[in-house]
Amino acid sequence: SKIQKSQSDILYILVSFSLVGANFQLDQATKKLILSTTAVCTALSIVSPSYCSSSPLNKYDLYSSSYDVLNGGSLTKFLGLDDLRRNIATDLHGDILEVAIGTGLQLPYYDWSKINTFVGIDSSKEMLNIASRSLDIILGQFDSSQIEKISLTHILEVADVESTKLKDNQFDYVVDTFSMCVFDNPRAALSEMKRVVKPNGRIVLLENSRSTFPPLGFIQDVFEPIVTPLAKNCRWNVDVPAIAASLDLVQVQGSEQQLGTIFQGSFTKKDD
Repeated sequence: SKIQKSQSDILYILVSFSLVGANFQLDQATKKLILSTTAVCTALSIVSPSYCSSSPLNKYDLYSSSYDVLNGGSLTKFLGLDDLRRNIATDLHGDILEVAIGTGLQLPYYDWSKINTFVGIDSSKEMLNIASRSLDIILGQFDSSQIEKISLTHILEVADVESTKLKDNQFDYVVDTFSMCVFDNPRAALSEMKRVVKPNGRIVLLENSRSTFPPLGFIQDVFEPIVTPLAKNCRWNVDVPAIAASLDLVQVQGSEQQLGTIFQGSFTKKDD
């Protein structure tokens, strides 16, 4: 089919790029990142041809059954992503919104004893169904007295992160993990997060981002049209800190991983 031929062509380019990159005078970390990216993209195309398709409606309904296999498990542990998820959740408490919650990969890392209310939104109903089952398992670990003490209210619902019906200044923390790259308009999405977070609250982000290492940032820009269709439409060169700055968000904390291709940080509103 045309889709399969397109996949073959793209994979050929990616594999060729990885082989060439492996022969450049690059440090081991850069080579590892290039080869890992090629391996992930190859796996995506083999597991599901829909990753390269242009189907209408919500593609993530199609991805839901295989999402955790490709975005969790041993690969994410090897890349250190599990530790990053754990780190960003350490101090979260009060009223929390997680946008683009997906299948709930972040859910196990929250300290649920510190949460008053929790709202998770996503554009995919099928992804939310899986997240709901995961949340039920997590909350099922508490006995009835603990649940009563926690006074936990949790809601998972379908919503467009770029235009929600949530109230202004509603949440202590708004969390997003690895989704800024897939939003049609990441600036609009982050602007909506800014609207619903409390004045002294925090927007907590763990994201794919354009590398701060210039050679790698250049590679991301050049190969973005090739990689994006193979990565569930994740544009790996979205500059997350720059978008936050354009919205007058104040960076409270920030760090980079994997040669600057992963950004972890928190932001607050600028004082009026």
